[in-house]
Amino acid sequence: MAIYHFSVQVISRSQGRSAVAAAAYRAGERLQDKRYGHTYDYTKKNVAERAIAAPENAPAWVKDRERLWNAVEAAEKRKDAQLCREINIALPRELTAWQQRELVSAYVTEQFVKRGMIADVAIHRDNPENPHAHVMLTMREITLAGFGKKVREWNDKELLETWRAEWANYANRALERAGYQERIDHRSLEAQGSDLLPTVHEGPYVRQMERRGIRTERGDLNRAVAEYNALVVSLEAYRKERAALTKEPAPASGVAPVERNEKQIALLTAKAQEIKNEMEHVDVELRRIQERLRYYAEQQQRIAERARLEKQIGELLQRGRGLLGLYNKNSKEIAELQRKMERLDERIQEHQRFTPTGQEAAQLQERQKQLEQTKKELSGQFFAVRNKVKQLEAGQEKIPAKPANMTLRQAIYALKDKAAGIPTRYVEADLDKQLQAARFTNHGGVEQLHYRLQDGTERSVLFQNVYMSSAQRNAVFDMIGAAVNAMGHQLQRDDMARQRQMKKKRRGMER
Repeated sequence: MAIYHFSVQVISRSQGRSAVAAAAYRAGERLQDKRYGHTYDYTKKNVAERAIAAPENAPAWVKDRERLWNAVEAAEKRKDAQLCREINIALPRELTAWQQRELVSAYVTEQFVKRGMIADVAIHRDNPENPHAHVMLTMREITLAGFGKKVREWNDKELLETWRAEWANYANRALERAGYQERIDHRSLEAQGSDLLPTVHEGPYVRQMERRGIRTERGDLNRAVAEYNALVVSLEAYRKERAALTKEPAPASGVAPVERNEKQIALLTAKAQEIKNEMEHVDVELRRIQERLRYYAEQQQRIAERARLEKQIGELLQRGRGLLGLYNKNSKEIAELQRKMERLDERIQEHQRFTPTGQEAAQLQERQKQLEQTKKELSGQFFAVRNKVKQLEAGQEKIPAKPANMTLRQAIYALKDKAAGIPTRYVEADLDKQLQAARFTNHGGVEQLHYRLQDGTERSVLFQNVYMSSAQRNAVFDMIGAAVNAMGHQLQRDDMARQRQMKKKRRGMER
């Protein structure tokens, strides 16, 4: 069925990125970056369609992809400049390739090109289950003389929301013309009042592994979410069928039948346990990776220390040859340093089989980042399911008290068992003010108390998710780093003390 996906990112130099490289990758072409003197060749990439759309007042050369994005790079002087905006859109699978092309063309022309932007569009269909379009947009006005000033209005958040809503409208009209009943909605599942859970973003690396038959945590999580969502859809269909057979009116909004609630609670509880088990597997994998990276860091420290000792021995030998008898006086120190180096060699050899290579360490670090992100998303899913269970058990979505009788301080305290962490953002002056209305939400692990004061002021309190122990883990890494640095500083101090002692001896000999 058709899905809604519409993500936006800004490609900037502060991220170490190049507009030419991004355009070459998305279009599957070979482009030369004149700013960095590098050629990006992605001609082996499977890109179904590519095109550049420009306003009527644009010069003809903007249709040349290499010249266009080199001109964009040349127009930006700052090292942290924002180069272009990219929009990634999922295309309805129900439509033919021609219908998808017409849909993207109409949308891009109306929403971007007519506003003065140049749009570089690439349609990817390498995965039939995920046809999508990449739209790279310029951020400066274009004239016959070239690029001018940046148009700040294009950065407006309300305009972004308009683009998101309009894509749903364009896609739904295309589906209707093609004779399909499916529709997409740009609103979040929470805003739609849906019990469905959102999936997590897999990314190209995970998708490639899944295509090769390698199971991943994110893939397993999305399969579990899909299974849960299918059950929710089945339950909803059963409810409607049961209501039609018994000729009973559908339940009022916000009030669910006891039987359905019990089934949902059982399903959600099982799903929460499943997600928790996944998180435990991720924790085990993280600990394994961290242990291997610890061996790698220690081994690198030993190798660096060995190189330092070797250099120090060489310097002592060199000085001894130049100062005749000083060589014999340095021989004890040289022997001690050599013994230290031998002990280091033994430890390096002893830990060699546990230590990853530099390439393996880089892969482990990348894997660690992915697992950290997966754990964060799993944590969000877990709290979303857990809070849904609590809401079903309470039979309501609001705070279990009359907001009119509560202050903000009391409302926060009432949520201490529901929120995953502590309040991190609120207006302190509101703490003892009376509330007119209050509502607690959880979406993707982000827990928030929305409230309205009696004077009509509307605000929210954001609760920080503290389920993960990343802060504790970072603190441990900081302590290890501090210990390593302290050891390095001590070795430097010892080395300086030895050098001072040698200088003192040398001055005594010269006298």
